[in-house]
Amino acid sequence: MQKHIQPLTMKILKYFILVVGILGLAATLLNVFYFKDTSSSNFGSFMGCVYLIFISFRFEKIITWLNSKLKRA
Repeated sequence: MQKHIQPLTMKILKYFILVVGILGLAATLLNVFYFKDTSSSNFGSFMGCVYLIFISFRFEKIITWLNSKLKRA
């Protein structure tokens, strides 16, 4: 029997991913503007944080889609 992700777990994961994305974005911006580090890894870090924030807003829809796929399987 397969378990489905519960709504409380979805909310906790959603906000955890959002917080990690925001903290990473703040750290990247601090690294660029305060410490004047202009390495190319900052761009990858910035894009990764933006992607995490984007995913956090679509997280519930993604999990609902996955749960429906699990029900059919």
